[in-house]
This record gives sequence, C-alpha cells and structure tokens, in this order.
Amino acid sequence: MLEMTGCSTYSICLFEILFSMDQLHHTKKSQNAALIEIDEGIRLHIAWAQKVFQYLVLKTPAEPQFSAKESHLLCHFGKWFQSNHTKFEKINPDKTRELEQVHYLVHHHLHNIFSKLSDNQCIEAALVSQYQKSQNDLLELLIYFRTHLITQALQYDPLTGLALRYGMENQFSTLRQSTEKNQKILAVGLLDLDHFKAVNDQYGHQAGDEVLAHTAQILRDSLRDTDNIFRFGGEEFLIFLEVDNADSLHEIIDRIFQSLHSNPTRLKSGEVIYITATVGIIHVGPDESMEKAIARADQAMYSGKQQGRDRAVFA
Repeated sequence: MLEMTGCSTYSICLFEILFSMDQLHHTKKSQNAALIEIDEGIRLHIAWAQKVFQYLVLKTPAEPQFSAKESHLLCHFGKWFQSNHTKFEKINPDKTRELEQVHYLVHHHLHNIFSKLSDNQCIEAALVSQYQKSQNDLLELLIYFRTHLITQALQYDPLTGLALRYGMENQFSTLRQSTEKNQKILAVGLLDLDHFKAVNDQYGHQAGDEVLAHTAQILRDSLRDTDNIFRFGGEEFLIFLEVDNADSLHEIIDRIFQSLHSNPTRLKSGEVIYITATVGIIHVGPDESMEKAIARADQAMYSGKQQGRDRAVFA
C-alpha cells in the first residue's frame, strides 16, 4: 500500500513557511522582491504536491508534468526555477546545483511510482522513502535560500550595500577588545549629509537615493578594510575606527571630506549634485557603552551643524 503521510506533511510544512512571510513585508523593496519570488516558487511546488496527492489517492491518469520522465522540466516549479537560475547562482552556486539535482530526484522517484502504478505493481516502501526524502531535501534548500535573503534584509541596506544596525553591538565589542589589546584608539564617527531634504525636494527621492548610494561608495573608498561603516538611518552614516593616534584619525576624516568635495553625485538624468556633510567624532572611553559613544558623536555632529555645517567636530 502506498503511504501518503510524507506528501501531505510536506504540503503542511510549506504552508507554515509561507504564513511566516507576512512579518517580512517591512523590509526594503529589493529584498521583498527576492522573497516574493522565492515564495512564488514554493507556492508552485505546493500546488504540484497537492496534485500529486490527488492523483495517487484517486488513481486518475496524471498529466505529463507529473508522470513523464522529463517532468522536472515541464512542471511549473521547474520552469520558474530555470527562469530564476541566475539569481540563485549569485546567492550560492553549490546550493543551486544541489537544488537542481534534488528537484530532478523528486520527479525521478515520482515517475517510478507512477510507472509501477500504471503496471499494477506493488510500490516498495524504499521507493516511497526516497521520494519523501527528496521532498524534504527540496524543502530544506528552499528554506536555506529564504533564510539567506531574510538575513541579508536584516543585516544590509539594499540601497547602499552598507551594514545596518543588526550586529553593530558585536562589531563595537570586537573593536573595543582589539584596541585595548593593541593599545590603540577606538573612535566613533557620525556623518550626516547637509541639506539632504533639499535634494529630495528639488530633484526627487530617486535622486536622493543616488546621492546616498554615492556617499556610501565614497566612504568605502576613503576608509580602510578594517573600518566599520553602517547606514544608521536616513542620511546618517555611522563609522567605527581603530586608529593609532589622533593624527591618523584626522587624516582619515580629512580624506573623507576631500573625496566628498571632489566627487559630486552625477545623476542618471545627467544632473550633478554637490553635497557636503557634517561629522561628529569621539574617542570612546574605557568603560563607555556603545549607546553613550554614539550619543556623544551625535552631539558633536549637531554642534558642527550649528557652526555652519561641512565640517568635522572632534570631541
């Protein structure tokens, strides 16, 4: 007798995965689009699994996308996967190849089941187990890709590619330990673009996004690989730096300002936007928390705004 428990349980598990996606709708548009695409693939396979259950229970003739030897190329999920293959490759090439192979095995085992049914042969428990295992493997791989996208959404800003606040505490703690061990200075800088609202008002939010992305690239180019840059919110960028002394800190900040002044944002429309920034920089105290350090950097930055903007204030 053919055991269908694994098939129905698989569908239920997939539905539970889909229900959890509602909490993700607050993430940025690009991650949302990727998650929606993954979920669409899951939905297609759910529909396929439900149809399989129907065919096997009712013992009705199956369509080619279920019973044919090349059914993995004919099913809706298979077509969807091929159309999104490049996107999967960018996330993890090895996992993509594994997903491709597992999807083939799902159909291969099912083809063997349908073949035996059509010949009125007994369905061995081993064949059912192979089919169920391939279904579970497929589910695990889809969960892997969804988890990766969710993690990216939490950790990185899709507009600038910079890290978000997630994990910031760990980075701060790691740098503190390093600076204490190496007898260096841990500095926190808060950079805020000047008159950024005017950019949005005059040129539109698309232009504002281009300015933010361009500024993020300037920061990456101006800072060292060991420095930490975060999109802190709006037009603010947070920087953690480990430096030998105050002079080296001043050199780094000067480099940022020189690059900002000499590299305006060239919009896709062809217009050029010159923008300045105000930075507050502080040396972190021996027992100072990250929150207090950021608050002091914010106060220093605000002081720079009051003094006329386009400057760094060291406190």
